[in-house]
Amino acid sequence: MAPLRQQMIREMDLKNLSSNTRRTYLRAVTGLVWHYRQSREAITKEMIENYLLHLKTKRVMRQPVAAYFLPACDFSTNIF
Repeated sequence: MAPLRQQMIREMDLKNLSSNTRRTYLRAVTGLVWHYRQSREAITKEMIENYLLHLKTKRVMRQPVAAYFLPACDFSTNIF
């Protein structure tokens, strides 16, 4: 397991997030990484914003997706 993923899981455990929330946050960050085909460390704030716009316009993002995407990115790094 990647160190950043381990750190993210540890932080979520410390905040006592439910298993469903943890799974959802990990899925959101994984989707971001797969979209750019780069490690999470290499993804910038601008890239995150562009991906969010992509989700809103191309994939017809539903409101729940927007509600968990930004907090998930916050857990993966302190960019936001």
